[in-house]
Amino acid sequence: IRVIIWLLIKRVSSLLRISELVNHLAVDYNYHVSREFVRKIFVQWKWSWKRPSYIQIHKYTSYNLALYDAYLWWVLHQDLTKLKFMDEVHFESKDCSRRAGVGAIGERIIRVRDEDIRHRYSISCMIGLDELTPYIEAREDSNTAHDFFVFLVQAVRDRFLKEDIERAFASVSHEQLSR
Repeated sequence: IRVIIWLLIKRVSSLLRISELVNHLAVDYNYHVSREFVRKIFVQWKWSWKRPSYIQIHKYTSYNLALYDAYLWWVLHQDLTKLKFMDEVHFESKDCSRRAGVGAIGERIIRVRDEDIRHRYSISCMIGLDELTPYIEAREDSNTAHDFFVFLVQAVRDRFLKEDIERAFASVSHEQLSR
C-alpha cells in the first residue's frame, strides 16, 4: 500500500487530498483503508502538507536571462531621473489551484499551472524618480502586448511621459513594440 500511495503522489499528483488517495486505493486497487491510516504513513515518512510553488518554465531561459542582464548594464549608464519604471501585477481566481499538497519535509512541491483561469485582473503602474505620483491602469481579463501599447499611448496623452520620451516613443513603430 505504501508503494501505491507513493506512486500515486509522484505520478498522479502531490496535490491529491487524503480522501482522494483513500478513494484511489479502494476503487483502483481494492484496498480499503481509513484517512487516518494514510495520514500516519505521511507522518512516518516525515511528510507534511504545504503550499506548492508554481513556476513559469519559460521565464528563466538563457535567452530571457541574457536580456535581463543586458537591461541591467544599460540602466547603470542612464540618468535615472529620466527613466520611468513600469510593472504589472495579475490577480487570478483563488479557487483555481489547490493551496496545499503533501511532500517530504524540506522539499518544495512544484506544479505547472494548467487550469482554465476565468477571473483575471491586471494592474499596470508606471513611476519615475522625477514624479512620485504613479500612473496606474486596471483592466479585467486582458494582459497582452496590445494592452501594454495602449497603456503607453495613454500615458503620453495624459502627459505622464515627458516630451523627450514622447518623441522617442513616436519613433518606434507599433510592430517593434509588439515583438
